[in-house]
Amino acid sequence: MAQAKTNTPTTSDSREQRCIDPLFNDAFVRVFGRKESKEVTRSLVNAILRESGVDELGEIDEIHAEFTDVGEIIGCKSSRFDVLITADGKKSIIDMEAQRQPDDIGNRALLYGSRIMSTYTDMGTSYANLPHVVIITLLDAEPEFENSEIVTSATLDWDLGGKRLQATDRLRFILVDMVKARKRYNRPEAIDPGNEMAAWLYALTNGYRRREELEQVMEAFPTLEEFAKRYDRATSDPELIRAYQAAADYWREEESRERWLKRITQEAIDSGFQQGVEQGIEHGIEQ
Repeated sequence: MAQAKTNTPTTSDSREQRCIDPLFNDAFVRVFGRKESKEVTRSLVNAILRESGVDELGEIDEIHAEFTDVGEIIGCKSSRFDVLITADGKKSIIDMEAQRQPDDIGNRALLYGSRIMSTYTDMGTSYANLPHVVIITLLDAEPEFENSEIVTSATLDWDLGGKRLQATDRLRFILVDMVKARKRYNRPEAIDPGNEMAAWLYALTNGYRRREELEQVMEAFPTLEEFAKRYDRATSDPELIRAYQAAADYWREEESRERWLKRITQEAIDSGFQQGVEQGIEHGIEQ
């Protein structure tokens, strides 16, 4: 897993399994990537699609965790989709990613969307019947661009003399800024009782750490109760706890290394500035 910039986990106290981040890859795919979790996954996906002004999913046909389009080939760099969903007779395909690296999220989403489009398009299919593919990225890091909204949706466009025209409606990218969501929805009182998207954002960022407060939200949205049950089962697995502890150790080491690099860089800048001042004074005296 990539380093976490925003929500460094703590696993040293007695609430160890409670504090496992739902966006941690192993937990995320267990909660949302199983066929038994279709309704929970559909609820989250549809809340995101609704927020983006995109048609919601009907029935989910299949759901896969960590699906790869080229099989298990050793040494082959392939796309591995966190949660891949086909719905409505495979006319709609959703890839939902929990991502902690902000680098190249646009190019990554484009590659994933292209791979999915190719995999699920049968030979001889007319261009008018291509499947609708949506790449949803739950980004738990500061995005590479300034963004005022929590949920941002984009398609491929033509640039016609400064005017933007949608090139295709068959490939869409949705970015959910989880850092901003964590700040905005940090308590149940901040959630409108009719806002399912806000309830999901709270559950995935702050709610899992405050179960008694999450229960208040679950009263309005019963699907979140099923999410909580699946999350509890997933995070009670000793193997998952060990994996999360290892990731937490790695994140702490990376953050420590970044602080060290920042410190020695600043020291070098300060030292260079001081030397420049001293040399300037000496030169002035000589003149």
